[in-house]
Order: sequence, then C-alpha cells, then structure tokens
Amino acid sequence: MKNIILFLAMLYATLSLSQDTLFRTAIYSSKNDTLVNTTLTQYNDFYQPIVEIHIQHSTNDTIEYIYDYNIQQKRSQIITNRLGKNERSDTIFYEYKDTLVKSIQRENGKLRIRVEDHLQRPIYSSSKSFDINGNLYYHRVDSVFYSDSGRLRTNKSYQKYIQRTNHKDDILIEPIGGKVNGQFYLFSTSILRKDKAGNVIELKSSSGDEIYTHALYTHDDQNRLTYYEVHNYHGASKHNYTKFEYENIGDTLIRKRYHLTNRDDKTPSLYSVIKESQRKINGEPLWQFGYVNNELIGEVRRYFNKDDQIIRLQMKSKKNGEWSENEQLYIYESYE
Repeated sequence: MKNIILFLAMLYATLSLSQDTLFRTAIYSSKNDTLVNTTLTQYNDFYQPIVEIHIQHSTNDTIEYIYDYNIQQKRSQIITNRLGKNERSDTIFYEYKDTLVKSIQRENGKLRIRVEDHLQRPIYSSSKSFDINGNLYYHRVDSVFYSDSGRLRTNKSYQKYIQRTNHKDDILIEPIGGKVNGQFYLFSTSILRKDKAGNVIELKSSSGDEIYTHALYTHDDQNRLTYYEVHNYHGASKHNYTKFEYENIGDTLIRKRYHLTNRDDKTPSLYSVIKESQRKINGEPLWQFGYVNNELIGEVRRYFNKDDQIIRLQMKSKKNGEWSENEQLYIYESYE
C-alpha cells in the first residue's frame, strides 16, 4: 500500500494549480492494508476548497467537485462530475439576498431548492421530481420556523403526488400513501426543543393529530448526555430507554451505557463501555477503546503533527470474531 500512496502523492504533486493556490491536502484511506479511498483537495488564497477529487479504488469511481466564489468570497456554484459506471454531472447555484442564502440544484429529473438564514439554518426547501417527458409528478415542501431564542424549532412538511403513467405500458401508477389529487396536504410536523446550552431536550414528530415519534433527552452540567428515551408509535410501538454514566480515572474517561426496561428501572443492564483519553486535540481524544460484555470490540488511535493537524487515524473493529483494520493518512502541503 505504501508504494501506491507514494505514487498517488507524486501524481497529486503534478496536478496543475492556479497561481492563487496556497494549500492542498491528501487523505488516503485503507482497510486491512488495502487502499480503499483517496481524497485530494486544493484551496485558494482564502483557504477555501476550489477542487476536490474523491476516488473509490475498488470500483474506479471518481467524483470531482469544482467550487466557484463571487467577489465577496461567497460560494457561487458547485459543479459535480461523477466518472465511472454512472457518469453524470450536475450543478448547484447559490444566490444571496439580504441575509438569506438560496441554493438551486438540478440533477437527474429532480429540482431542489434550499434557503438558509443568516445563521446558516434551513428555513425552506422544495424538491420536485419529473418523468422522462419533463412532467412534474411529485412535489414536497419543507418549512422551518424558529423561536426568538432559537431553542424551539418547528418543521412542517407538505407534499403532493400528481397522476402519472408507466412509460412502458401506460398503466396508471398511484403512489402508496399519497393523495393523487394534485393538492398539497400536511405530511408531517416536527418540534425540536433545546435548553440554554443548545442541547436537544425534546423531539416530537407527528402526522396530522397522530404522534409517531417522541423523544426526551437529559444532560449533566458538562452538557454530556446522561439519559434519553425514544417512543415510536408508527406501526408496532417501540420504546427505548438508555442512560449513561461517566467516570474519570487518571488520564482516562470512562463512559458506560445502560439499557433500561422503563424510565424507573432500578437494575439497568450494562450494554457497552467506552474508554478514551482525557486529553483531546481539536475536540478529538487521542485514543478510544470500546467494550461490549467486557469484550474489546473496537479501537481508535489518532496522531497529530506539531500544528495539531491530524496526520493518521487508525481504527480496528471486531465482528463475528474477526478483526478488521481501517487507516487514514493525511498529507498537508503549503505554498508561499
């Protein structure tokens, strides 16, 4: 694998760079010492990506992203080129008005529009699907509303199906679960609540007057998740109760996860344990070990350079008694 990485590094060094390019990175991902993915990125003067290339070596599929920016250094468009078995290209355009950002994407008979506010929060999205003759047959609209404090978020989704025919034999298709009347109807509503620290404390989703998901979350004074319960009422009802405990021993943080039969369960069963380093760089622990039933099933190690940039990520996991290894190598190059 090392020879392959050296070859790709030399290939990457020969890629043409615009004169204003100051920085580029390469990420090589491997599994069991076999190169799986490669990601190459070039940046401009403002450390914004201008070209990204993702290579899937097992299938020889390549995705190229080309980024353009306006004179205010705001993203103006993204061109995506997919090479390989399913070759295609699509473009996302960005428009700016007042404090709103609007993105428009056209791809394979679909038109997607998304609007974000000045905090980069989604406030509106629209998705349309067209048949091969250009006729609209499905349209969905999602609207998002926020409280003044930003702690309450409400999503409302509307959709409509329009009658369409099967192009092979002209048989009418009526989508399951849809109203074939060309009119919008309320599909779902979601309400998300947060505390003052920004932690999610409640999620409620419904269709009409029927609630199909309700979740509650609790955090400690360090904003760590300590308990949650999730109730799903869609179809066969399912209820999940989980709590977490934390313990500091030397340079190790221990996080225990328990399953409960109900919220008042006094004898919860230990499900998993994660041990990780107290020391973190950029919010990431240097190492982590995962256990289920006292058996080691996973291991993660991170290595950083003197600039606190990650240069190596090693991951090991055990499944059905067999261990597998994944590794990512990061290369950074700067230019005057």
